[in-house]
Amino acid sequence: QLWQPALSLVQQVLDESVEADSAIFNAAVSSCDASACWLQGLGLLEHMARSAVRADTISYNAAMSTCARGGQAQQALELLLEMHRVRVLPDAISYTAAIKACGNPENWRTSLTLLREVPEATVRVNEIMYSAAVYACRPVGHWQLAHSLWKNR
Repeated sequence: QLWQPALSLVQQVLDESVEADSAIFNAAVSSCDASACWLQGLGLLEHMARSAVRADTISYNAAMSTCARGGQAQQALELLLEMHRVRVLPDAISYTAAIKACGNPENWRTSLTLLREVPEATVRVNEIMYSAAVYACRPVGHWQLAHSLWKNR
């Protein structure tokens, strides 16, 4: 349970009126990822906003990774959309986390849609993204679709 001491540290920083920055929150959100505590990770992201600390790409990536580990595809996709809304530039890790979050039979189409959208987002598609999409398609027997995207890239 790495996230519990991380949350305590963030709270201590805030209680002592030390100026919190995104690095402190990012470390705490990342600790939630290691423990698959997606709800706490999202809570920290919201707490950043209330503390007037601007979330950056690393913040969103950590939160989306936490959602992916927790099987929360919808939450991860909402975070990716929020990044666009608040003008935080998603990177390859952002899209990989969102695709991984769609790694269940209900969301395999979404993983392929995201994979197709990546080049439009000025992010270079990489092997990890393709692997995540193939993994998402595997349980429903559609891994060939993701594989064909890889071959035709």
